[in-house]
Amino acid sequence: AQPTTWIWEGVVMYLEQAAIEATLAVIQRRSASGSRIVVAYHAPAWKLHLIGLVLKRVGEPLRSAFTPDAMRALLAKYEFRVVSDEDVPTIGSKLSPTLGRESRFLSHMRIVTADRG
Repeated sequence: AQPTTWIWEGVVMYLEQAAIEATLAVIQRRSASGSRIVVAYHAPAWKLHLIGLVLKRVGEPLRSAFTPDAMRALLAKYEFRVVSDEDVPTIGSKLSPTLGRESRFLSHMRIVTADRG
């Protein structure tokens, strides 16, 4: 009955679409109007393919990547409206120029914030 903030960090990229949607369905059912979800996800990128090969060898294969438009559509399906969606270097640059430069290799990582109306 109360607005809730959900932080979904470091998980989505390891899940297949069905598991992501099952989780969003639970979050939708448990989220009152005014709730917020913050999701860290990977966008398709050439370096993501390389990172995925390394992670697969250590037993943690990447199973999903979304364009910002695809993530927006997915969250909308579960009644969340995107209010921001930025890559990690952009977020880092807002915090400090040094952090922005140091995080430039993480441009495939994105953070989306969405609210339930």
